[in-house]
Amino acid sequence: MLDMQLITIKRRADFLRVRGGLRWSTVSFSLEAREREQVSDLGAGEVARFGFTVTKKIGDAVVRNRIKRRLREAVRHSASPFAHPDFDYVLFARNGALDRRFADLQSDVQVALQRVHDKGKANSKAKMVLEPLPEADGIASSPQSQSTPGADHSAAQRKPRTPAWD
Repeated sequence: MLDMQLITIKRRADFLRVRGGLRWSTVSFSLEAREREQVSDLGAGEVARFGFTVTKKIGDAVVRNRIKRRLREAVRHSASPFAHPDFDYVLFARNGALDRRFADLQSDVQVALQRVHDKGKANSKAKMVLEPLPEADGIASSPQSQSTPGADHSAAQRKPRTPAWD
């Protein structure tokens, strides 16, 4: 396959803009994609841009950097025919990215890019999210929406909490 020039996303604002776009998950990563709305510094959307995220839950800095290097190379070697030039992509690494065979990692990149853009075969895993995700500042949805169906967790049934110092 043709190696492509890899332009990476570096600014937080660009990562946040991709959130809530088209999604597809594999064993080694989760891919989010969103079409670029405005002309970037790179020109009129001539090249697809990729961002890579590896959380600290995955491992220490050595492990995280190794996963990022592997994902970057897999994208560089196999994304060229499948990446749309006017899109931004973010790959969120999973534990499987560290030990997965490189050929399988490349295959995952190809499948994820195909599925994200393939509207005909889109299923519940690849869909356009219309509502923005909750902000990362600790605001969560109401406790009732997180509870089990049919369970009544109203304030009248809960026991009042007493402070630990009483």
